[in-house]
Amino acid sequence: MPQVVSRPRVEQRLREAIAHSSLTVLHAPLGAGKSSALALALRDRANVVWVDARPWHSGTVAREIAEAIRTVREEFGRATLGAIEGSSAAHLGRLFARELSHVDDDLTVVVDNMHVLGTGDRFFRFVDAAVSEIPDRVKIVAVGRSLPQTPLLRTFARRRVTVLEPELFKLDESELAAFARAFGASTKPEDLAHLAELTEGWAAGAVLALTAPGQTLGVAARSLLNDLGRQNLAFLEDASVLEAIDAAVADPRTLDDLLRRGALLEQTAPGTYRLHPMLRELLRKRLEDRGGLAQAHANAARSYARAGNVAAALHHAESAGDLDAIETLFREHADAIAATGERERIERLGDAVLAANAAAPGAAYVKALLAKAGGSERTRELFAQAADLADRARAGALAFGARAQTLEYDLGRLERVAPEALADLAVRARDLGGAEQVRAAMLAGWSRAVAHDFAGALAVIEPLLNVDDDAAQFNAGILRAYAQTALGDVEGAQRSLDALTARLERGDGIVLQTLTLVWFARLALLWGHTTAGAEAAAQAQRLATALDLHADEAALLAALCELSAHHGNVGATVQYADRARTAGKQAWYEGDRARIEALAGIALARAAFLGHDNAIARDLALRAAAADATPPVQRATALTEACIYVLLCDPPASAGVIAQARAAVAAAVPLDAFDAAALSVADDILAFLDEANGMRHDSLLRGCAPFAGLLEHRRGLVTLELAGVAAGNARRGTTGSTTAFNTAIEMLTREGPRFEAVLVRAYASTFIKTKRAAAPAPPDPSEFDLTARENEILALLVEGLTNKEIAQRLVVSPRTIETHVERVLGKLGVGSRSRAIAKAVRTGLVRLESAVP
Repeated sequence: MPQVVSRPRVEQRLREAIAHSSLTVLHAPLGAGKSSALALALRDRANVVWVDARPWHSGTVAREIAEAIRTVREEFGRATLGAIEGSSAAHLGRLFARELSHVDDDLTVVVDNMHVLGTGDRFFRFVDAAVSEIPDRVKIVAVGRSLPQTPLLRTFARRRVTVLEPELFKLDESELAAFARAFGASTKPEDLAHLAELTEGWAAGAVLALTAPGQTLGVAARSLLNDLGRQNLAFLEDASVLEAIDAAVADPRTLDDLLRRGALLEQTAPGTYRLHPMLRELLRKRLEDRGGLAQAHANAARSYARAGNVAAALHHAESAGDLDAIETLFREHADAIAATGERERIERLGDAVLAANAAAPGAAYVKALLAKAGGSERTRELFAQAADLADRARAGALAFGARAQTLEYDLGRLERVAPEALADLAVRARDLGGAEQVRAAMLAGWSRAVAHDFAGALAVIEPLLNVDDDAAQFNAGILRAYAQTALGDVEGAQRSLDALTARLERGDGIVLQTLTLVWFARLALLWGHTTAGAEAAAQAQRLATALDLHADEAALLAALCELSAHHGNVGATVQYADRARTAGKQAWYEGDRARIEALAGIALARAAFLGHDNAIARDLALRAAAADATPPVQRATALTEACIYVLLCDPPASAGVIAQARAAVAAAVPLDAFDAAALSVADDILAFLDEANGMRHDSLLRGCAPFAGLLEHRRGLVTLELAGVAAGNARRGTTGSTTAFNTAIEMLTREGPRFEAVLVRAYASTFIKTKRAAAPAPPDPSEFDLTARENEILALLVEGLTNKEIAQRLVVSPRTIETHVERVLGKLGVGSRSRAIAKAVRTGLVRLESAVP
């Protein structure tokens, strides 16, 4: 029996609309033949991808679209996929459009069944934003039974959309005749007129009427169903609750038999079949009449769960009203379900499960995950409750997850984790698998790092460095670089971060790549490498902005704030201080949460000093030091810098402030390496003042022994103390002391400008002629000795192209591009594409436009 009849008139109109519009919307009732006509209209068009929307795609259809595009453009979507979780629909749409700017060929994206996504849904806001920016060669076609409402009105106004009304799909006289011929029926005018009256011009009606001539459409449809056989009919009735029939939920032999018997079933993609909508509605009504809807949804939920499609399984379990099935899904897939972002729906389902069974561990765990995402103060309590319920229910994996979350919470709050709790977690992990063992080892490693046992942390995570998983590599690589930094192995830490970034750049780990750059920027501050830190922070900020990423936002803003002060950028220092103060309240790590407010106040004092207002700088620094919430280390920092401000604007008051600063530095104990580095700077400033004023300085650092390696690295070849010796000699008229002072400062800043160097230079200039810090000279491109081809490739890297996309653009092999990229990295002296991009932008080798990361 013919399945599709060509309709040249409709197909031509579809081709015209798609050719002239960025977005084409087809809407017509059930059975109008929209999808069939569109498939025929696009049959000769290259690179057509088809997304069959399902109800559970309501919040994630952008992911489905990106994955579909990757079937024809495998390198597409790295940034879009990275931004899906937590990003606004409009932001995601704009990013999607910018990524499409690198697609050189024509591309058509069809989203069928759009009505199941709901009006005003995230999808339409995504499309509205994307359509305003997608290149002309990319077309989006949305197909459904109803027209979306207000979210697309802006797109309509921009005239980049064509809406095709239902009347287009009604069969005219010639098309009715073509249908009749295809079925071997009469084409006499009177018979065609009767057919038009019977079907009202809809294709599905014509198919059914011609299948069983002389019968009403309802009788014809029932007759067609009865011809399929009892077993097949029962299967189709159950399948009527599905938007599409996946091979994952159907026996392939049953599908083959249905196709042989002439069922109105078509394959829309490998392994996916669609039952004709009119027939599906009839089957669904039969199922409903016999009270089988709930059971069919329950069966679908189990089948999708076995196939690993958690979103589909949850949708059908909810439709079935099966709280036991929902709880089972929560138990087995809690993290994946919580990550879908459908917070309100998941919370509602979890509450329903707990109302029916207060001891349901899956729902309790999901509730704790949502509390964590929302920053609730009850997070730990809820995870602890979920862990106890899971133990009682003998849900081993869930109990492990809840206990791991509890320990993570404690570590983030700098609570001491009992060794027996870590040992218990390790035992539980052995019974579960590799991922759990990695997680247990990571918690053990961070527990040692928090206790300042950095060698022990490195020993614990060493086996994890060979685990072939991006998340495991990220967690292990960051801990390794931090521990190496604390031990003073700065080169090792740089290699660790470069290797991690390079690995993540080869896959889709753009979010982890961004977080790695945040860590690079923060650790570079500890190393005293402010230029490399600024490059990494700028690239991290570009990526985070593109991805609408808020994870570790407080840490990034704090690093940007400090780096801006080091580089003398007053406006940026103030801007980042204000933003960091707000973001710091949401920081996961208690160390950051406690100190960022104080760091913001210190940064504002630095900005005032850089703006040549020493009195305001003094007042702001002393206010930050006096605040009750300021931690001891930041109080020491604020008081030490206030010493210089007071010496510059009110010298008689300096003795009291210096005494306070000494006491604060001596009393402070660092929480971590970031605190240790801050204390080392404070002690160095006091050493400078002592030596400049003819006094011997004895280190005031009392609790920094675990960070001796880091402090030794920071001392390096020269310190502020030696600059103070030179300044003191200059005061006493020793020849060459001024030159020695300037040389010491230049050596101190060889890895980039440092705020403390500007601070002491300002004080020393009151009694010697210091050399002003010269602005860095514009880089000479020839310094890097890049060839014309390497410059071209570097520019394409900055645009956001992958190696395969660059190869396609330049018509060479990907291997050739890999060789060129390695040479570019070597000449720029960096270990990853991300750092190459950052350095190219900072040095002006390449101008940054609106590149996609």
